[in-house]
Amino acid sequence: MWNDRYSGEGLSLWGRVNLDPATLMVGTMAMTAAGGAASAAGTLAGGNAAQQAGQLMNQQAIQNAAQATASGQRKMLDTQDRTRMAMSTATARAAGGGVDAGLGSPATDVGDIAKRGSYHALMDMFNGESESVGLRNQGAVAEWEGNTKQDNSYLAAAGTLAGSAGSMFTQYGRPYNTYRTT
Repeated sequence: MWNDRYSGEGLSLWGRVNLDPATLMVGTMAMTAAGGAASAAGTLAGGNAAQQAGQLMNQQAIQNAAQATASGQRKMLDTQDRTRMAMSTATARAAGGGVDAGLGSPATDVGDIAKRGSYHALMDMFNGESESVGLRNQGAVAEWEGNTKQDNSYLAAAGTLAGSAGSMFTQYGRPYNTYRTT
């Protein structure tokens, strides 16, 4: 019948949809709370993902830093090798020309080659270490940023939940006669 809304059959949730104000209010509040909870869960998941990404980037930076150090060492060893070859060539040429390679100008030239080669080898090592430190610093910053985003996600999720609660109280926490004008 048309007015059986409040009869036993009319109040059954399974018989048909209830559109009475109490059911609508409870349903709306439940959906508002569920939406707020889902949004807060998404915010927390985003914070956790940011933290994991920061940790992964830090681990990758540590690996890259080790490779940069190894590359600097390899360049240093190559420079030392080339220096020794240049020194040997200079000594052999001086001796081949009939000059005593251990005295005078040939010895000075070999000493200068050794100094310059040593300088370049140390610069190669310094550059590798400098790149390594830079990469480790970038990794540490990425990890810190991820941790900070995770920490901020807790506050954002709490704000979302508080906003949902405020929305529910704004909608349904008014006194009964708020809309009466007479």
